[in-house]
Amino acid sequence: KIIFLFNKELPRLDGYTNLATDTLLKYLERPSRKKSLQTRIEETLDNADKWSFNVDEVYFKLELYEVENTQRLLIEVTPFTPSGNQTIYEFLSDFKNCYKGRGCNQIKALKMWQDHLSSDVKLDTEVIKRNLSKLTNYLIATYGDIDTVTDCLLKDIEEREVPLNSDNRQKWLYMMKLSATLKKIYEIPNFTSIERQCWENLVFSGMFMCRLRVLLAQEDHLEFLGTLDNEEWYERQVHGENAFKKLLSFTEKEAEVLCAVYRQQREREQRLLTLQAQEANSRNLECDTSSAGSENITNGESGSIESLATNSTKVSKPCGLHGHHHELGVCADFLSQSASKRRTLTEKRLCWTCLGPRAQCRKKSRSGSHDCKNLQNLDKRLLCGKCTEYASKRNKKYSPCNILMCPIRSHYSSFPN
Repeated sequence: KIIFLFNKELPRLDGYTNLATDTLLKYLERPSRKKSLQTRIEETLDNADKWSFNVDEVYFKLELYEVENTQRLLIEVTPFTPSGNQTIYEFLSDFKNCYKGRGCNQIKALKMWQDHLSSDVKLDTEVIKRNLSKLTNYLIATYGDIDTVTDCLLKDIEEREVPLNSDNRQKWLYMMKLSATLKKIYEIPNFTSIERQCWENLVFSGMFMCRLRVLLAQEDHLEFLGTLDNEEWYERQVHGENAFKKLLSFTEKEAEVLCAVYRQQREREQRLLTLQAQEANSRNLECDTSSAGSENITNGESGSIESLATNSTKVSKPCGLHGHHHELGVCADFLSQSASKRRTLTEKRLCWTCLGPRAQCRKKSRSGSHDCKNLQNLDKRLLCGKCTEYASKRNKKYSPCNILMCPIRSHYSSFPN
């Protein structure tokens, strides 16, 4: 009902009050107005404002939302089982947050019993499955004592093996988990009904602290013991709140240090892989300059080549990209690409030396070679100096690359400024 009033009636009432207020202001301008009518309208508007305020207050206090508007926001409630890693308090908190404003307590109790409890717990609670208060109290009384809660919190970390110091990633993840577990144990009095004295008697005891210390690697354990004072020892056992706090602080700092070390390691590995890939790529290109330099093209579209050669009569140096019919020198798409990408996009369409149509350039080339017919007339500053030197020294039968088509980064130093 509150949801209906908030979503439907409240907007209608706001419209009526705005209209009534405007009408009242106009009525007050009349000299023959009745004081009694004015008073009644003002009282009605005051009552409407109070009613609107009450609806707002109740709606937001109860956190009532339409189901279709909140289903995507609902948290997932992990079914509770006594042997699981979830404490009864965590389970009840998740259940409460999930089902706020969604049905009466009887419906919530049935929903909890049917969908969110293990079969063993269901057998023990069948007679109270429709009473949310009794069901909740039974679960807390049975599974909410300090020993059960701490066993539940430590279950996951105690089942793990302490990672080796050489494995930075696993050790970092382990320390993060241990730190989070210790923090939950320290905050037990804040989110449970467990008495603080019972919590202190267990958690700060020498036996429980020994249980926590064995979760550290030997080197970390010795380092932690070095942070303790004499008063934190009793009959050769570590105990007390200060010792627990130091253990929590130690694991948090170790987790931060290991995280930084692991990230630096990953960055170094990534840089090394990048350098290796660049060196391998450079070696491949330098060893195969014939295909990377001006052994101009493999596999293309003959129709497109002929079209490009034909179109060259319309423009002095046609663009080599598919579907482009303009000068190459004004094509932003061509000029914005890397040299490797330019070569891929212009395969069998452009001469990679003079940048003219490849079909025309090869018509007058010497038989058996891939020389550009325009090579002698080109400004030598437009050619890659190192490609030219390589072709000359090795007596290669092809023309050197244009500086716009050379993909070898080590050659860029020979380009004109």
